[in-house]
Amino acid sequence: MRYPFLHGVGVLASVLARPLAAQQPADTATPPTAAAHAPSIHVVQARSDEFLRDALEDARRHERDAEATLAQADEAREQAKARIEVRKREIETIDARIKLAEKQKNESEKAVLRAEKRAGEAERKLAERLDAVYASEAELAKKSRDLARADRKMIELEQELVARRRERAGLVGRADAAGLRRLDQAIIALERKVLEARRDRAGVAKDVAEREKRIAERRIDLLKAELEASGLGD
Repeated sequence: MRYPFLHGVGVLASVLARPLAAQQPADTATPPTAAAHAPSIHVVQARSDEFLRDALEDARRHERDAEATLAQADEAREQAKARIEVRKREIETIDARIKLAEKQKNESEKAVLRAEKRAGEAERKLAERLDAVYASEAELAKKSRDLARADRKMIELEQELVARRRERAGLVGRADAAGLRRLDQAIIALERKVLEARRDRAGVAKDVAEREKRIAERRIDLLKAELEASGLGD
């Protein structure tokens, strides 16, 4: 699996026809067997233990990466905000000097100061756009962390489901109808939890994609501001 875009795990439903005998009243003269209680519907595809172990480790690693990215984005935002404040103070100083030049009727000085103000405003705008990019990256990191956690929850539920199915398979052929019935109920409940976890994960993945798009848009704005600050823009 890769982040922040992760391919969702598709649900492969294999529906088996219910045996006709299961629809008829039980024969009281024949003790129930494992086959009589075999689940008729499997809506969650079983995956290998090795695959689930690797996927779980992958999710944990990406959760750690998202935490680190979030810390870096927050730090970068603080630096960007500091630059914005510096540019604001510089522009205020230039405005005061422009007013003085107007009083002194010093047109050449006023022209130079106005050029400096335009450059300062362009740099302030660049710092503001940069802050917006960092804010988007922080949002993305949070959602990527949520996605990793959603993956971890989903995979852990799948591992539990696989274990329960394996436990049930070990009872096949034994005359333990009550035990099989309890396992069947547990398996069905776990299948539902797995499917709900996959649904929830898909919602988080959608949020991640939306924030990726937002970052791309804000980086375009940042590029425009950079061109303007450098004098290369239109």
